[in-house]
Amino acid sequence: MTVADLKTARRAAKQNADEAFVERSIKHLMQEPHGPSVIMTFTPGAAKMILEQLNSNNRPRKSVKVAEFANYMTAGNWKLTGDTVKFSNLYLRDGQNRMEACVRSGVPFTTHVVFGLDDRIFTFLDNGKPRTVGDAFAIEGVENPTTVAGAVRWLEKFRTNTVKDRSGLTQNEGVNAFHEHYDSVRMKVSVAAARAVSNADDTPKTIAAALHYLFADKNPALANEFFEAWAARNWGGRMRPIKKASDYLAALNTASNGRVHELARISAWIVAWNLVVQRRVGRKPDFRWTPADAVPRIRG
Repeated sequence: MTVADLKTARRAAKQNADEAFVERSIKHLMQEPHGPSVIMTFTPGAAKMILEQLNSNNRPRKSVKVAEFANYMTAGNWKLTGDTVKFSNLYLRDGQNRMEACVRSGVPFTTHVVFGLDDRIFTFLDNGKPRTVGDAFAIEGVENPTTVAGAVRWLEKFRTNTVKDRSGLTQNEGVNAFHEHYDSVRMKVSVAAARAVSNADDTPKTIAAALHYLFADKNPALANEFFEAWAARNWGGRMRPIKKASDYLAALNTASNGRVHELARISAWIVAWNLVVQRRVGRKPDFRWTPADAVPRIRG
């Protein structure tokens, strides 16, 4: 065995020992009461094991951050800053982007680690950082968390008569509103309907999901029929207003260089729905909306 081979074998043996230590020790440490941080080095193999076995119900990974961290590690510029990787007694709770960067770069990294955090505080973790309502929903295991978060934002604006208010929701406001005011099973149906129309139209899924949910409040069967016709571009008979709304928004998109106001889009689809409810075809002026106008009331 050459000197180079011996060095490679020693590095492999050390890495295997580190990974064995993680597998042997991490789960035990996670059961300890929350205490001071400890400094640990994670190898790519250990990081991979953590991501595969201890990373359930975490928020979506941030690809930009993963790439940034991986570049630091590859260049040897990763520093021990005092920022912690956090584990509850069940899961990795903060640090998955760093773990993914370690796996991607193939370079070990050293960090402070805290164990034994209460799982119930995770929704409130790092509230000063740009963690979104969608992240909070992902943590809770909500399917399609980003779309649901956007839909809940619009639904709350309609519920509170603040549709023209452009502000968003905090994590706590979004999660509390979802659990207090909206049905999770119905939301899945609305998200599926929104996904179908997004493939045939440029309406954002968040807006379409909120509209389906609101229309279904008035008439579930007609809401499904309306969205099926919209997705299939089947605009005959009673569903002719859908084509008129689509044509109006396409013209508006061209005239505005792709900058269609969200409320102009929402208003056009509410008008189309109202016309279908009233069994009317409608005319082009019916769909026009300006910022000075109120958003139409949804009829049932």
